[in-house]
Amino acid sequence: LPTLLADDRREMFVKVRSTRPPQAAWLRVGASGYEIELAGGEEGVSPGQACVFYDAAQGQSRVLGGGFIAGAVAAARSGAADFPATASRS
Repeated sequence: LPTLLADDRREMFVKVRSTRPPQAAWLRVGASGYEIELAGGEEGVSPGQACVFYDAAQGQSRVLGGGFIAGAVAAARSGAADFPATASRS
């Protein structure tokens, strides 16, 4: 994984379900470890699930790393707009 400073974030692609394609996300350093913000959100993300980081969404994508989800924050809804869900890993 890249070296990130507290205010940095890096765009990448992640999978939290083995049967779904990687989706766009942002990796950043949080108070208790790395945090992932999923661009499209994801239903049912739970502690203990694996989260795998990729450099591309399809084709010859390379695994950058991964870990187990320590906690998740549900996406908020405001009218028709969806806000991304976040999951953190320590």
